[in-house]
Amino acid sequence: MYNQHKVLRLYGGAGATLQFATPVITAQLIEDALGEAMNITRNVGPNTEPGTMSADLFGNTDLMKGVIDEIISNLMIPHWGMHIGLGAMVKVPVVPLGIYVDGKFMIPFGDIDETAGLKGLGMLINAGILLAF
Repeated sequence: MYNQHKVLRLYGGAGATLQFATPVITAQLIEDALGEAMNITRNVGPNTEPGTMSADLFGNTDLMKGVIDEIISNLMIPHWGMHIGLGAMVKVPVVPLGIYVDGKFMIPFGDIDETAGLKGLGMLINAGILLAF
């Protein structure tokens, strides 16, 4: 008969988390990227609402490169936090394959995306097949 501790293993822990997140496209991100170019290309007239951007702004390849550069620069900003994890692994001693399920509760130290107000607080659940010797 198998020892149950060797077939079913429970584990838990906590640790630091470092995340990099793709920024959400918001009006603030576009304003930060385009800056003064937006003020020059505003299309204000009798048939348009004040502050509406002209189509020429989005057709300008050089200006849109600025938006992409802003997204890439925000992508490289580290977001620190912590996580608490719990899991279970089932593996028969003779067979090198098993299955696992684990979950992490993610606790960021600040917003993941400040312009969109995304906190990043939540659960992450993983399941899969493992190879263990």
